[in-house]
Amino acid sequence: MKNLQKTSKRLFLGIIILSLAITSSCSPEDGKDGKDGINGTNASIANTGFHVIPPETFDQSIPNITYTKVQFGVETTDDMNAFNTATSELTIPQNGFYHLSVTLKFFTALPDNSPVVVQLRKNGWQFKSFSQRLGAVPSININGDFSLNAGDVITVFIFQNTGAAQSLDRVANNTYFTGYRVY
Repeated sequence: MKNLQKTSKRLFLGIIILSLAITSSCSPEDGKDGKDGINGTNASIANTGFHVIPPETFDQSIPNITYTKVQFGVETTDDMNAFNTATSELTIPQNGFYHLSVTLKFFTALPDNSPVVVQLRKNGWQFKSFSQRLGAVPSININGDFSLNAGDVITVFIFQNTGAAQSLDRVANNTYFTGYRVY
């Protein structure tokens, strides 16, 4: 028991020393000069997020039994300056791990057990896919954390097999593509 107490005290003391070493490299004036870094410099923190929704003026029609690129025409946030609304493509600005999330909702309920597939494509090739049978609640979500490289182009595709064309709901809370750089 005494060894455990000694180890705990040493660990606690080590944390305090490390904390003091980190804070001692900062000046009391840091942040007061309008700069966010140490000793009068600006920190290099990459902006990391984006959030896009469909254009407000049309409901995108998704043909039956066809993979269709989802159109996101309005940026509500794009700190990375990486999303092209004309092509509905996200171009990854720097290597890292990114969290991406897509939620798609059809405008009306689908026939029961209608198969729907959402794909995330990287440089034209599927790298994440999710399929689900939908009906009265015609909404599907795909998300995950992915290692991506600068220049990778990410697109969202959807497939449905209901026997007829279906429209995606353009309401911002129902259909969107969002993400951020984790590290």
